[in-house]
Amino acid sequence: MNRNNEFQELKKELEETPFELEYSISKAISRVKKQKRYDLFWKTPLITLGSVLIIFISAVNLFPKVALAMSDVPLLKYLIIAVSFDPSLRLAVEHDYYQVLGERQTQGDVSATVDYMIVDAGRISLFFHVDAPVKEGIYSFELLNDDGTPFSAGIFYDTGYVSGELESITIEFLEKAVTIPTDFTFHLTVNSDPNFKSSMEVSSDQISPAPSQNSPVSNSTQDTAEFEHSFTFRIHTDQSFRQTVATYPINQYVTISNQKIYLEQLDIYPTKTGLSLSCDKDNGAVVYNLNVYFKDENGKLYKNPTNGVTATLDSEANNINSIYFASSYFSTSKHITMYITGINIIPKEKLYGEIDYEHKTITNLPENIMIDTMTLKDDTLTFTLKGYREKASNAYEMIHSRYWDETDQLYSFGSWSTGVNDSSDYFTSTYKIPDFSKHQYRIKWGYAPTIHLDTPIEIQVK
Repeated sequence: MNRNNEFQELKKELEETPFELEYSISKAISRVKKQKRYDLFWKTPLITLGSVLIIFISAVNLFPKVALAMSDVPLLKYLIIAVSFDPSLRLAVEHDYYQVLGERQTQGDVSATVDYMIVDAGRISLFFHVDAPVKEGIYSFELLNDDGTPFSAGIFYDTGYVSGELESITIEFLEKAVTIPTDFTFHLTVNSDPNFKSSMEVSSDQISPAPSQNSPVSNSTQDTAEFEHSFTFRIHTDQSFRQTVATYPINQYVTISNQKIYLEQLDIYPTKTGLSLSCDKDNGAVVYNLNVYFKDENGKLYKNPTNGVTATLDSEANNINSIYFASSYFSTSKHITMYITGINIIPKEKLYGEIDYEHKTITNLPENIMIDTMTLKDDTLTFTLKGYREKASNAYEMIHSRYWDETDQLYSFGSWSTGVNDSSDYFTSTYKIPDFSKHQYRIKWGYAPTIHLDTPIEIQVK
């Protein structure tokens, strides 16, 4: 009997014996607090991946009120908690759409277990946990194809672990030419330094821009190599999962605010829904986003996710070329209709902003964005932008991660901080440019306000 069958037998036994639902709320809330940061550090808000730029958001989510009946199974309980912030993954688990792996390795007093995997033709969600003699620590990893090359994918994770609790790594395969591997290698390195402190334990005056979002920091000055433990897992993706997708052609042009857009197809995966589109090269503006939602005949809405990848942009023109939504894969509906309610565009001649420290200005400021502060110290320019949150649940990327000097030399911001205050309709992002006095710099705006349509465009897709 394989692990999936063993697990189904265990579930059957539990389902035959009713018991009080118990969600381990204290641990779940602790887990939420661990990820809820009001000073977020981004390495890049637009991750370059081959021919696309990935747009993602990180938002504070509400804790769900309902769990599955088998939530008292210790690690399945944590799986439910881990996917509870993603409606599509939650439905996948409720419909038994996951692989049980249960592969465990031990080095000294530290063990690592790869527990579950949720796979379809566009995404892998890998769940594992670490048992260590410390409350929490940090980890790093590599994901390699059979030929030893790294995955060509967008990978999202939190580099900190809590001992005994489930961690997750999300791997988004966004380039259509890339397929889910049949087998891959997961190299995991765990640090169990007893002097480690998470970023949540460090006082605010100790925090400085870190290299990645939600990155923990260590207060130890000694070499921590003695606390590192490495594990190598070979992972097999079940064919019945990795090829799963339902595709519905659209093949229709729409013109919105004088911008011509071709709607290609809708791909419905168990873990997400993807709308593919392209923008006419002769458009007078760059199309950053379409405001779209889907509705079935029962009135159920499918909207953009509140976490993770929401869209991709063409890396050359920066026009949007895909948008992602909650999945309708497990729905029994027979019809799905698309509604376009708005568009986000920026005229091509206003795509860049020139930084002028003397007058403390940046040209072509988009509506809803303003300069909060701009200072120059030790030849490093620090400027903070203030942006209006059209949706109270999230922040957005006000500028792209790249900037240029007067010779068109390309630079990267590398890291910057974003601050969100729940009581304010605005958020701030702070950026730094070293050696500022040596060049004149321009940035590329990553935001455009929404133009709302008086009458939504309605297209039946399924």
